[in-house]
Amino acid sequence: MELSRHSSCKLISGSCFLPNPYENKNYQRTNELLSDFLPTKNSEMTRDPRSFAWYRLWRLLHDEQQDLLGHSDMVSSVAYSPDGKLLASGSRDKTIRLWDISSGTDLKTLQGHLDAVTSVAFSPDGKILASGSEDQTVKLWDTAKGERLKTLKSDVGDITSVRCLAFSPDGKLLASGGGGSVALRLWDVAAQKEFMKLDAEEVGAVESVAFSPDGKTMATGDSRYKILLWDVATGKKLQILGTRSDTVNTVVFSPDGKTLASGNTDSIWLQDIKTKQERNLWTDTNSDHINSLAFSPDGKTLVSGINDNTVRLFDVATGHALKTLNQRSSGGGYSVYSVVFSPDGKTVASGHWEGVIKLWKTAPDTIETLVGLSSVSSIAFSPDGKTLASGTLYNTVQIWDLVTRQELKTFDQPGNVWSVSFSPDGKVVFSGTNNTIKRWEAQTGEEVTGVGLNNLQFNDSINVVRFAPDGKTLALVDGENTKIKFFDAFTGKALNTLSGHSGEIYTIAFSSDSKTLASGGIDKTVKLWDVATGLELKTLKGHTESVFSIAFVEDGKIVASGSKDHTLKLWDVTTGMELKTMRGHTGAINALTLSPDAKTLASGSEDKTVKLWDVRTGQELTTLMDQTDEVTTVAFSPDGNVLAAGSKEGTIRFWIASTEEEVRTQHAH
Repeated sequence: MELSRHSSCKLISGSCFLPNPYENKNYQRTNELLSDFLPTKNSEMTRDPRSFAWYRLWRLLHDEQQDLLGHSDMVSSVAYSPDGKLLASGSRDKTIRLWDISSGTDLKTLQGHLDAVTSVAFSPDGKILASGSEDQTVKLWDTAKGERLKTLKSDVGDITSVRCLAFSPDGKLLASGGGGSVALRLWDVAAQKEFMKLDAEEVGAVESVAFSPDGKTMATGDSRYKILLWDVATGKKLQILGTRSDTVNTVVFSPDGKTLASGNTDSIWLQDIKTKQERNLWTDTNSDHINSLAFSPDGKTLVSGINDNTVRLFDVATGHALKTLNQRSSGGGYSVYSVVFSPDGKTVASGHWEGVIKLWKTAPDTIETLVGLSSVSSIAFSPDGKTLASGTLYNTVQIWDLVTRQELKTFDQPGNVWSVSFSPDGKVVFSGTNNTIKRWEAQTGEEVTGVGLNNLQFNDSINVVRFAPDGKTLALVDGENTKIKFFDAFTGKALNTLSGHSGEIYTIAFSSDSKTLASGGIDKTVKLWDVATGLELKTLKGHTESVFSIAFVEDGKIVASGSKDHTLKLWDVTTGMELKTMRGHTGAINALTLSPDAKTLASGSEDKTVKLWDVRTGQELTTLMDQTDEVTTVAFSPDGNVLAAGSKEGTIRFWIASTEEEVRTQHAH
């Protein structure tokens, strides 16, 4: 492979990690470079260079679940049925299509409009589909049979086109907006006839219409830059909620009805209905039309469809951009004309200029943050990766279900919890706290008492608890002194006591073969110990401040250490020589963890960041900056697809990478 082609990115361990093109939004180039390292393209590679960072970046660039193909022209509108089983799409090809979401099958093509279909909407019970068109008509369709029920027509000259539709929450009324002398009207769905014309002469063309969740109010966005609120019962204009700098293309109420989101050419706004206070969620002067907005069912996320070929997800509360989808094209591309959340909030559907409908996974790069009770001191994955244990400085151990992201159990402790660990079979959770070790049944939350380690008492807090990978030995650090103590993990019998550090010990780690232990502490050194004999093997000197974190890499041949001096060092276990010093953090390095494939080292720091490092070269791969407080602990899931970080503020945040199966499936398409 010609490495000279990759001048825009860092060469790392024979692989090219791509922060520069990705961060510069050159997504097409980034995707090309990622694809260069697919095994199918590089069969001559003897070692697969892809690591967690590569798979994570692949995930960021390949969020589509499925492409729905069938329309021959622009898809202007998409809508989910209330049960989430069907998707309706309207197109400039004058047709409406109904899709089966589970299979991606085109179930029915509804024909009858004489011009472009601009809008589609399901009734709240899902039995009726409404469609609006440039042919000046609204049509009602039976969704089960795919048959046209009625064509709703306005008086001649009243309307030049139908641009938007919305059903009232009770399904009794249908609002339609567009251009013409009567740009906004209500239809009686049961009677299938016009119910009311609204005096909207001064608004110009109505580009978007939305009902409030209680059905009492409508909002419209128009070509004369206004956002208006209307009383549904009387048809009277209530107020001008806002005026923008250009056409308001889309308006949508939040599920609780308290907020209205609107989009014009280059900005997205959120406005409090009661106070009229508004805030700018996003502005990009290089953008060309925000065409569509939609709230997630829980109201926490807003999705936008934009002419720059992107679908963007925003956190409503903070205004932070969560994720940008459809990034693989750079320049040119195809506009996104319509976006909608599935009823369960797990998928976004988007309609595009080229006639394709894309379904996207909505999970952001980071899973929803788990919020604990207090500062998270330690985290540990269960061996099957389905459960996470966290120890806090609020005298608790919390057990989390990673599938549902819900807290399963909380174990009260007699003091601050400094360390948590699962037994190798995942059945027992160990915690180190003030003067004692506790054992808990992971499933029931019941304390295991009367045997083994639970009978042991210590002089001070248990700062660290670690299981050997073979499950036979448990090592702990008693905070009062400078000793490491080994116990039989099953019986609790004391084995060896290791002495040698001249001050408090902060961290310990076993090698993968369970034969060597590394320790670090306030004396600025890393010590290597023989687990079987308890003898000190090496003392590694080089840090200028306390050593807070340790991890073995390269099958135990190298040990990594993180320090208060802001550096991470790699040491040769056999010779004791310092191999590399890695700089990049601006605070103490509190935690280290090695990925299961042994390619990536993750570090968590006082500087509120998590960094990924290439183990073989010592080069920094990327920085994850989503934490808002000091990072205290980091851990990879057993399958290596998830990285978790706990923080001083009590939150646990996750970063997800694609699986190899997902990569193969997405690459095949």
